[in-house]
Amino acid sequence: LYFMETLQGYKSLIYILSLSSIYTGLILNYFSPYIKAVGCSHLVFATSGALIADYFINRKNRNNTIVIYTRNLSLLASILVILFEVCSFFFLYQKDIAYIGHWAGWISGFFLGLIGLKDTTTKKSNKVALIIGTNAMTLITTYFLYYYIADWPSNTKNILDSTGLPFCCYEMIVNNVTDVPCYK
Repeated sequence: LYFMETLQGYKSLIYILSLSSIYTGLILNYFSPYIKAVGCSHLVFATSGALIADYFINRKNRNNTIVIYTRNLSLLASILVILFEVCSFFFLYQKDIAYIGHWAGWISGFFLGLIGLKDTTTKKSNKVALIIGTNAMTLITTYFLYYYIADWPSNTKNILDSTGLPFCCYEMIVNNVTDVPCYK
């Protein structure tokens, strides 16, 4: 985070992390409308997504070897964070972890990073990244705001509820439940 703040400036990070918090709340409310979520772990994933966006925007800049190694190291750390999250979801699933909040934080951090981060050599926005990020965030905003307004209070059920887990092996192995509906 310090590396990114040094290269991009604190205003870009405040923009990304603030809007990522809003989008994460909006998306989490859509998928799990009646749960309580407290914490800021979504900001860790938003930072991870922004680091990957920074890598894509500045991947052609080869002017400083320390910056290159630090960017590669931050890319590796971001990939490891995502890998640990996926492994945690599939193998160590906990009902009290807001996985959707983590994923929403990563996605919004990535797309907001494409919008808000600049090329460090030219100090200008990457036009392709700006178009991709703006279009993606426009679609996300339109979709979730529409359903937030049109379908409130939501009739949807928490998609990660223990009765509707997306994988049956977890129910069979961990909870020793043999009457699982996905094998019928």
